[in-house]
Amino acid sequence: MKNTLICTVGTSLLRPNLLGLPTELNYTAWLNRQPPADQPHLAQEAVLTLATAFTRQNELKIAEVLAQFPGSTRLCGAEINSITDLMARSYCQAHSTLYFCHSDTADG
Repeated sequence: MKNTLICTVGTSLLRPNLLGLPTELNYTAWLNRQPPADQPHLAQEAVLTLATAFTRQNELKIAEVLAQFPGSTRLCGAEINSITDLMARSYCQAHSTLYFCHSDTADG
């Protein structure tokens, strides 16, 4: 079993996920565009709290709200989705050392 995981970090969490969060007025339409398997996990209160935290650039609150969702939820971003899948397939240990590698760009 592997105990070190190296993961690239992109911008899927930022764009389109966080930048595309709904308001209270368009929550239902937004929810209907999400993968059917994710929809039961995307409670309106949590999603709107996440949107507010993102608008306020409250990174700790963003992390707190995202931690409420299963790691396979697309809203969590490709990196978390991939790590969750690797753990589910027992390709790495749950308490592995994790290294994130990012691009040297403004968004990265």
